[in-house]
Amino acid sequence: MGRVDLVYLDYRLIIEYEGDQHRTDRNQWNRDIDRQEDFARDHWTLIRVTSERARWPRQVVRGVYKALSANGYKGPAPSFDQRWISLFESSAH
Repeated sequence: MGRVDLVYLDYRLIIEYEGDQHRTDRNQWNRDIDRQEDFARDHWTLIRVTSERARWPRQVVRGVYKALSANGYKGPAPSFDQRWISLFESSAH
């Protein structure tokens, strides 16, 4: 079905970063819709991340964790400790 940005094969989860060209280029937009429908028909979960959504990294990570868990992942929930803050939230302080 094509290349993706990030895939968790064992959990049938795809994460795609949607740059602005995905929205502004009519051909790209329609190719994306076709691919998303193909993934859905093949029972893949797709999470789309935009620059706006990336501004809220905890929400993105929680969404990924929720999707992984729904698809069989039994690992621990994400931890937003000091290391996380230093890597992903330091610009907010």
